[in-house]
Amino acid sequence: MFKHLILVLLFTTLSIQSAKAIVFIEPVLGYGTGSMEFNYTDILDSSNSFSDDTDLKGLGYGARGGFEFGNWQLGAEYMQHKLKSSGGDILEDDDFNTKEWTALIGYRFGFFRLYGGYIFSADFEELDDIDPGQGLKAGLTFYALRHMAFSLEYRMVEADEVITEVKYSQVALQLSFPFSI
Repeated sequence: MFKHLILVLLFTTLSIQSAKAIVFIEPVLGYGTGSMEFNYTDILDSSNSFSDDTDLKGLGYGARGGFEFGNWQLGAEYMQHKLKSSGGDILEDDDFNTKEWTALIGYRFGFFRLYGGYIFSADFEELDDIDPGQGLKAGLTFYALRHMAFSLEYRMVEADEVITEVKYSQVALQLSFPFSI
């Protein structure tokens, strides 16, 4: 992982056309749909093991921010998701809320941006006994106006412990309001 990060930073440094950096801030609001898989394995009693699949839908909001170097963007993102679950048994009140911190890298092609990120902390509010998960995200942004953009994003997160495993994935359509300082 560290080797890939060094290669990306080296490629970014070599492809920057000017040394001028601009700070960008981008509030985000979106709606996503996806699924969650929950697996519990009792290592002492296999008859006590179970798994559950549920569909997730709901709102997400947060902000991206960072630096623009030419066409490259390097930054971070904080997102909260207020999702409703259906079709599963593990979530008692049908809520699945997450808080995610992500490191992002993107490249802007005129009116479009292609970006990806490493979700280094995804905290599940309803699953208190599970440590935060990690994952990946990728997206495509269309800049409709100077300070308004639409993104289509896919994210997948996994929290894997000794006896419990949680995986969720989601596709989200997002509206954001980017501006530079």
